[in-house]
Amino acid sequence: MTQPDQLAKQDCAKLGRRTALSDPDKALKMQNQAPHAQTRMLAADVPVNENPATVRKWWDGLTPKQRKDMMRAEPVLIANLDGIPPDVQTEMRGNGKYDRVKLVQYALDSWNKDDPTDFGNNCTNFVSNALHASGMKEKTSPWGRPTPTAG
Repeated sequence: MTQPDQLAKQDCAKLGRRTALSDPDKALKMQNQAPHAQTRMLAADVPVNENPATVRKWWDGLTPKQRKDMMRAEPVLIANLDGIPPDVQTEMRGNGKYDRVKLVQYALDSWNKDDPTDFGNNCTNFVSNALHASGMKEKTSPWGRPTPTAG
């Protein structure tokens, strides 16, 4: 059984056990899980380490909604695949002020690491570091310290 088939089987079994729910909140939560299961199945089918023609054929076989879902669910993987159309890669990376894919990659790589500036649990500093890693230029603030800027 392939990995996508196994994921589908697991997700269908999990959702199947919950079909007799009478609590509206639990039913809504179950309903919201279904698209995530589909995205996981699509992600398991991404042709990693394949030639660009195979990647392009896979991409072209997705519906527009599936493409958008994959761009949101797996931005680093999709943006770095040879064979994904250049306009898609450009759309994913952003308008040039900073690279959104690099920002996501920094967050994935660093979410559980110590803050390099040692301010403890500082979400603002984490975001600043992520923006810096993504290529956002800094400017000097009125207080003489560098601050991220959008261009």
